[in-house]
Amino acid sequence: MMTNGDKAFCAVCFAIGVAAPWGLLLLAAVLSLTTDSSYWGETSAWLAAIGVIWMAVAYLFTHMVNRIIEK
Repeated sequence: MMTNGDKAFCAVCFAIGVAAPWGLLLLAAVLSLTTDSSYWGETSAWLAAIGVIWMAVAYLFTHMVNRIIEK
């Protein structure tokens, strides 16, 4: 059974590991589709790059934690 502390930790992990990277990718897509400005196009590209890097780091961290738990 999960305690309130465990639930809060899971919520933070979900927000940092899932919601934030996908939010950045979706924001980048919306900016890219709705503006013609080169400034917002560059901002969109940076948001997409940061989102992909963030997602990769979250995956590697999750993989590392799961391997530690298995041992």
